[in-house]
Amino acid sequence: IIIYYTSYNTAPADFHKPIEGNLITREKNRDKRIKEQVLDILKKHGKVMTDKAFQALKDRIKDESILEMELAKLINFTGNRQEIRLKDVLSIVTETHEEKLFRLFDEIAKMNKKEALNIFENLLINGLHILAIQGYLVKQVRLMLQAKDMEEVFKAGPEYNSFLKTFNKWKEGLDIKPFDKRQHFPYQKPYYAYNLSKTSQKIKRKDLMAFFDALTDFDIKVKRGSKFDRVLLEHGLLEA
Repeated sequence: IIIYYTSYNTAPADFHKPIEGNLITREKNRDKRIKEQVLDILKKHGKVMTDKAFQALKDRIKDESILEMELAKLINFTGNRQEIRLKDVLSIVTETHEEKLFRLFDEIAKMNKKEALNIFENLLINGLHILAIQGYLVKQVRLMLQAKDMEEVFKAGPEYNSFLKTFNKWKEGLDIKPFDKRQHFPYQKPYYAYNLSKTSQKIKRKDLMAFFDALTDFDIKVKRGSKFDRVLLEHGLLEA
């Protein structure tokens, strides 16, 4: 933490005193830092991971902020099995599909079902597990519904600069700070939140809720052991 004063006269009398708090030293080596985080999370859930699985996970995670979320998916995917294996990571952890996933949801929002199915097919062909696609869509719809709740607030300023001022002011006034900020609209990056807000205004709430229900229903059926995962999700996309 660096505290800067424009001159000695503007600084408080006790400015030289140390700031109280806990010192947290961040591990500089990325590989070691990720390994420590992974081991800590796995230990809490009674899981272990093979060396090949860890190497694949490390290679696929470019943004460390999503590491915990990806591990949570792996833990849920493996169920009662203690060991997380290479094939689990290759099936569940997304690699370079982010752009296509954005396009998929964009086409769904535009009601362009043919193109949405084409992108969905391409994602599957390129190795993205169907649960990873479903998980992304659930997150997007949830964020969209939150943006929908604030629709009247942001309608007054349709341009990004106006949105940014309103968004920041609204965010500063929030008292509750959620544990996982990635799941909440106010804590998205401003431009991403702006696009979410714009898209949400084009879709009726009942349509978003219907799509969310379809995705939830898909999740329940898969966990019960359905043999028609792909058909079920395709049906959900067509019904969106």
